[in-house]
Amino acid sequence: MSNKFGTGYNAGAYAQIQIIKKLSIQPQFLFSQRNVNASSGFKSTFPESASSNFKTAISTNYISMPLLLNYKFTNSFSLNLGPQFSYVLDTDEKLLAGNYLAFKGRDLSLIGGVELKLSSFKLFSQYNYGLYNLNKIDNGQRQWQSRGFQFGIGWKISR
Repeated sequence: MSNKFGTGYNAGAYAQIQIIKKLSIQPQFLFSQRNVNASSGFKSTFPESASSNFKTAISTNYISMPLLLNYKFTNSFSLNLGPQFSYVLDTDEKLLAGNYLAFKGRDLSLIGGVELKLSSFKLFSQYNYGLYNLNKIDNGQRQWQSRGFQFGIGWKISR
């Protein structure tokens, strides 16, 4: 797979459940799209498996469920850290012959990030570090992990 970043989007809902004054749990439920590109060497690396209608651009839709700890440094600034479980809803990958999929259908990641609260809105940035090998082709000989930055806006609809 190519090491270049691709853009995608996510949308969903979150809650913040306060544990102590500065610490809360932040479960989220997200629909997210991840876009990757197969490198130019994919067909030569997997000549026995590659599809005749090989497509380099791949878009995969996930349901993701981060469970983050949120530590408030101030009323406006906090740090998030925790795991994210993701499951593939659908994909348009056309890498392999016979309609076989090259990617596994689940992922586990660690997330670390910051958020800035501005009244009812929050701005956030986080890094997603995949822990699973997503390569389903060659029994894990080549490692494909998800990595990515997320930037977003959240809106608080309750007190």
